[in-house]
Amino acid sequence: MAICPVKISLDAMGGDSAPESVIGGMVEYLSRDENVFFDIYGDSDRIAGCLEKYKLEKYKIDAELYRIHHTSKIISAAQKPSHALRYGKDSSMFEAVNSVAIGLSDVVVSAGNTGAYMAISKFLLKTVDNIERPALTALVPNRYGGQALMLDLGANIDCSFRNLVEFAIMGRSAAKVIIGLENPRVAILNVGTEVTKGTDHIKKAYEVLSADNTINFIGYIEGINISNNVADVIVTDGFSGNIALKCMEGAIMLTLKLYEQAVKSSLLGKISYIIGKGALKKLKNVIDPGKLNGASLVGLQRIAVKSHGSANASSFASAISVAVKLHKANFIEDIIGSLSSRLPEIEKWTKEA
Repeated sequence: MAICPVKISLDAMGGDSAPESVIGGMVEYLSRDENVFFDIYGDSDRIAGCLEKYKLEKYKIDAELYRIHHTSKIISAAQKPSHALRYGKDSSMFEAVNSVAIGLSDVVVSAGNTGAYMAISKFLLKTVDNIERPALTALVPNRYGGQALMLDLGANIDCSFRNLVEFAIMGRSAAKVIIGLENPRVAILNVGTEVTKGTDHIKKAYEVLSADNTINFIGYIEGINISNNVADVIVTDGFSGNIALKCMEGAIMLTLKLYEQAVKSSLLGKISYIIGKGALKKLKNVIDPGKLNGASLVGLQRIAVKSHGSANASSFASAISVAVKLHKANFIEDIIGSLSSRLPEIEKWTKEA
């Protein structure tokens, strides 16, 4: 029996290098999985030009695997979410998300304005029943070659204890699919590991999660241990999470740049660079943020994945992979099941807070 292809909606005009990076990512993904279909939204002339470029370079692109939908507007990186939501109809982002809302596509991927994408996705795709706020997730590398999943990373600046508890439940479901863990370790990001530390809402979330014996909750985690394989799911508010993620990315880039400067500063350094080139390549593969690209907006009724705005073709292909993986794993159904079993307890704690 033939397997139905996964239908993927692409915002072709979102991102720093769009539409080239988006179409390049699509082509790269198709090179390893043709059991998909792409609905591409954006400037049809520019999209066609990108596709023609890949054809000229002898890439195999089956015209039956995609369809182009022309849109006249582009939501810029500087556009406010409220403005994008109000006036964004017929933009590549709005129509790409709407493609999933009306059932034309299964998942949507965009590298565009994060705030606008979140607002449009929440409006069109709706949140799962009893979820107060969706969250933005991403994978972060650890020192042993694995990954941890963090949420929220910027969608919600201020969070209640209930939001953090919901993030823990949704993050656990996401980690089971994206990382492939049966019983992921869940922790809350805090300024220390002592029970007495943290804000009131963090301490309340700690109390609720500690009482849930169905979640492998290990307590608090400090920023220094994010990459030390202490936890598999790291829960935080969007303000702290966004800063932590960008600090990690900045530290990675700084370390690689300083190493490059050091080895070029002397003849001995250049020789050591040549000797250790293979090991350095392996290191870059482990810590390259692009290879972990693809932040899912968890808590929505349909699957929406956010690519980094600066993603190249390979990184965008990684974001497509995340979307397909979530769809095939019935990710949203898992979240709904996990929440429904815990809803009475969550409501009880909310009333008592």
